[in-house]
Amino acid sequence: PNVNGAVSNKVDIVEVIKYPVRSESAVKAMTEKNTLVFIVDARANKNDIKEAAKKVLEVSVMKVNTLLLPDGKKKKAYIALAPECNAAALAKKFRIL
Repeated sequence: PNVNGAVSNKVDIVEVIKYPVRSESAVKAMTEKNTLVFIVDARANKNDIKEAAKKVLEVSVMKVNTLLLPDGKKKKAYIALAPECNAAALAKKFRIL
């Protein structure tokens, strides 16, 4: 708890990205849009996700889109990489595919 008794909602940057999504649509986004798809902490905002991707994956991020999954406990993040980064090569490096 904080000094005023409120519980902090901050997320540790290293723990923001939970695991990659390996669906057919995620692979299509990777090859066609240079975008990686991850399940992330539901409390994380777009800036947290962007910073986590920069730190953990060591890439430059153009944009982050998010959506809450129907169960309400998970969040999916679409991380669009800069043109100089290759999402498919990165996926092979980190054994996402």
